[in-house]
Amino acid sequence: MVRHKTGPLLVAFTASLPVLFVLASAVYGLASFSPLGSLLLVLREPGVLSPAGGPGEPFYMVFRDGTRILVVEGFSLGALWNSLLVAAFAAISATALAVAVSVLSYLYASARLVMAALLPVSMLSFPFVDAYVVKRVLSLDYGLPAFFANMHFPVVVVPRGLAGVAFYEVLAATPYAVAIVAPYMLGVPREEVEAAVQLGARGATLAKLLAVLSRPAIYVSLVFTAVLALDDVSGPLVFSDDPLARSLLSYRAYRYFVSTATGAISSQGLGYSLLMLLASTPLILAGLLLYPRLMEQIAAAGRTRPLRQGGLREAIASAVLLGPVASLRVLSVLYAFTDEWLRSPLPRLGLEPWRSLLVHPDLLRAALNSAIYAAALAGIMLAVVVYAAWSARLEEGLAAAAQRLAYTVPILLPGIVVAYGLYLAYAGTGSPLDPLRSPLPLLLLGYYARRSPLLYHAAEAATRAVPASLYEAARGLGAGTVKAYAATVMPLLLPQLAAPLLYTSLSIAGEVSLSVTIGGLGGAEGFHHTAPLMYLVASYMGFSGLKYASLCAAATLASYGLTLLLTLTVLFLYLFLARKSYG
Repeated sequence: MVRHKTGPLLVAFTASLPVLFVLASAVYGLASFSPLGSLLLVLREPGVLSPAGGPGEPFYMVFRDGTRILVVEGFSLGALWNSLLVAAFAAISATALAVAVSVLSYLYASARLVMAALLPVSMLSFPFVDAYVVKRVLSLDYGLPAFFANMHFPVVVVPRGLAGVAFYEVLAATPYAVAIVAPYMLGVPREEVEAAVQLGARGATLAKLLAVLSRPAIYVSLVFTAVLALDDVSGPLVFSDDPLARSLLSYRAYRYFVSTATGAISSQGLGYSLLMLLASTPLILAGLLLYPRLMEQIAAAGRTRPLRQGGLREAIASAVLLGPVASLRVLSVLYAFTDEWLRSPLPRLGLEPWRSLLVHPDLLRAALNSAIYAAALAGIMLAVVVYAAWSARLEEGLAAAAQRLAYTVPILLPGIVVAYGLYLAYAGTGSPLDPLRSPLPLLLLGYYARRSPLLYHAAEAATRAVPASLYEAARGLGAGTVKAYAATVMPLLLPQLAAPLLYTSLSIAGEVSLSVTIGGLGGAEGFHHTAPLMYLVASYMGFSGLKYASLCAAATLASYGLTLLLTLTVLFLYLFLARKSYG
């Protein structure tokens, strides 16, 4: 078989050029305004390294109808330590849940079916609305605590404040932890586990064995979910009526960005961004070492059959572990069809949010904007990122490793740090990327850089199932590189990439960090603006979550539905063009 070189170095660096450009721009921006002085400035601010007004009461007791309600607030150690503790708690808890779900799914077919049903639902994130739903469900007056008090439960534990943020971060991070751990664990060779069973391994011993064999995925899950929790803005903003929830790096960085966008460059904003970057640096380095290799191992392993069929007990156990997260997403969807959710644990269904949406042209336009941006970028990624993954498959070596590295860094960097760096690099320059002139080009470039790795790693895994001999045969028959790729590889890859592409486009439509910072710099009034939806949702929810949460849920659901429709249209168009290339 004749191998036709694709110019691996050229392909690798050309395909990853937008990503590298964004990263280099962000680094330049962060380094261009006295970074050391800004960092020292925030380290001296009250409440950063130590609590400004003392640690506060970690918990207190409330009595309702004979029920003791233990309200856990958490205690403040300063914004830096609070952020690290919340990130560590979320990462450890989410990964532990992921390991438990994955063990059940490995051992029992019934548990695997439950995971397969609940995980896609759990992955459908509704930023800000999810956090508000958690806050609403935990309400002492009309949430589940009041319901349990009416049922005369002896003790009810309720997280609020900093503990409430940490609880929300666990729910938000768990689906991603399962998505990392489960594919790896389900690829553990069956022979090794069966041998352990023959030697008498049962229960906890068998679970421990599977966890040990899945250590690479567990390490990556810890890193990835810690970065997610450290970077999250929606949780602290929604819980910000409590002072403890405001004592987090992401909240402070976001607030200083808002003041920067309306005035002079904020040294404090730069300082908090740098502090977040320093706090996440060990995670970034660990992820760079572990993540690409893990994706290769998952792609090569496949899936094993469950050891046992299992029954109702195992299915219920899996549902109990993933149920709270799936229920959160379902409630967020239901919130879009809620006339009222004030005095009952569950919402009263109706269409008022959709009627209200029709008289909010700013939200309607933002929902349309996000869907269009997501579908357009999905189409570009199919052309560029998928081909880059195929080229890495053909030409293993230094070029492929460099490309994987370029497509790994963005998913490990806190988004608020990237947003602040890009703003500092281009604001006031008068260039086409100046966000004060028009934020859209820089916003789309940032979206591409931060979300294209999701599709790249899925495409790289999918290419391993495509026989390279088909491509080589087409090249040997005289077809050019693009024609051979379009005629032999794309028709086989596209069906496998449908789910990853849809998820990538939804993640763009729901992206928070760039949206709430750079996305709103051009304003968002009326029906003629370019702001993305999450900027409007953050504005509405920050103003009055109780009043606008259902409206924002409806806008998010509408945007997601349109995103799926447009992305599927793009996918079918690519399939049509690929099949036409046969001739």
